[in-house]
Amino acid sequence: MGGQTTYGLNAYVVSRVTGVVTLLSDPIRGGSAPAISGDGAFVTHASGSDVYLWRRGGGTHRLTHGNASSVTPAISSDGSTVGFTSSASDLSPADTNGNAALFRWDRSTATVTRLTDADSPFTSLPSVSAGGTHIAFSSTAGNVVAGDGPGTGDVFVWDRSGGMMGSNWAV
Repeated sequence: MGGQTTYGLNAYVVSRVTGVVTLLSDPIRGGSAPAISGDGAFVTHASGSDVYLWRRGGGTHRLTHGNASSVTPAISSDGSTVGFTSSASDLSPADTNGNAALFRWDRSTATVTRLTDADSPFTSLPSVSAGGTHIAFSSTAGNVVAGDGPGTGDVFVWDRSGGMMGSNWAV
């Protein structure tokens, strides 16, 4: 990258039109798990306790700065919503259990909202619907929806209009 020294994993975007390669992540801290919006205008990635959003023509902006790891960001096709998991306790005032929770960042309000209060450290792999109205994720927690037991991996869906929905599918 033009003499730039980078360490570890980094996130890049490549223009198929111009062939230009752009480093999105901090070259020292790195970046992982990049996800791109449907039109390529937005890319999100994680780096340690932070989640970032790159916008074509607008640069990279930090969405979160937590006191613990934030991972596996996913972005809606239209770039309006980023879903991610984090074990940080300072992203939501009510989050005190130290377990990974599912969070949603909304571009229209620039706010982060905690969607789960899991009793398990294994909540991960969010997938965001095209318009950002649904976020699917997996969790071994037993308190995501009523009637679910701990220890077995399940797939859940958060719905912007109705909250959390469970599933009968084992992961």
